[in-house]
Amino acid sequence: MDQGHPTISHNYMLILDKRQPWQKVIDRTFGIKRSFRLDPHIESVVLALIESGIRTTQSCEGHMTHGFPYPWVRIVNDDRGTLQTFLEAFYKQHPMIYDRMLQIEHLLTDEYMLRSHGAILQESRDPDEQVEKLKEYQQEMHAFALFLKERFSSEQ
Repeated sequence: MDQGHPTISHNYMLILDKRQPWQKVIDRTFGIKRSFRLDPHIESVVLALIESGIRTTQSCEGHMTHGFPYPWVRIVNDDRGTLQTFLEAFYKQHPMIYDRMLQIEHLLTDEYMLRSHGAILQESRDPDEQVEKLKEYQQEMHAFALFLKERFSSEQ
């Protein structure tokens, strides 16, 4: 993404400009009336991905009572390479714990899912371990969001 030119996020129909302070981007995003909400433990990474030029289509923080017991974000095919570049940079400076490591998984022809590597094992774990791993996976997503936020701030 060119720093000097605004881009349009198709998810929020919001003009995002690299020259804006991070908090202003978040404030503008939350200021939009929307018929959906982001789960609190995935919101930071979704917003960071969008600001970094990655188009998201769905997300979930992970739940023990419904859905998947791990956080995930779906992205469009065209942004997979950019996301991979961000993940590689993230893991050059962040401790890599294999089970927590974020990976990009192919889902459909045009969509990929960002999730922790060990997420696929969640269904085979006992409930207490699932809860513990869910928190770890949420922390890894949050750490990635902070990395993207710092990257955004340093480009200002």
